[in-house]
Amino acid sequence: MPYVPRPTTHQPCAHCGQTFESRNLRRKYCSNSCNVLASYDRTGRRGEPRPTKADLESVVKKIMELTTAKAKPSLAEAKLRSQELAKQIGDDLAAAKAERLAEAKIKMKELGKKMKEDDLAAAKGEHLVKAAKRPQKP
Repeated sequence: MPYVPRPTTHQPCAHCGQTFESRNLRRKYCSNSCNVLASYDRTGRRGEPRPTKADLESVVKKIMELTTAKAKPSLAEAKLRSQELAKQIGDDLAAAKAERLAEAKIKMKELGKKMKEDDLAAAKGEHLVKAAKRPQKP
């Protein structure tokens, strides 16, 4: 008897639902990965089943709808927003500059007090005592 190949059949995958061609009538899954994932689903060895292709397509469709539904800002709105941001940045820089200036004034006052104390000590001759106490370099 001559060899006669079996006709191919189109059937849906038992796990993902995608149709596939097969000559074996007992085949239930479109690929080995679907077979393994269905096994995980049956035995509960895996947390959540993987999303199917249809699930992923619906998520992509929703994302596309949301991104196209948002109105793009006009040039005037973008320009106004950039001016607001520039003003805010300028205000922040001015505040930081004023803060640094105040800190510098405080340091100058402290330095001035210290210099006055050093001048008074020099007038009394205390600087000579301090210099005499320092060890001389060889």
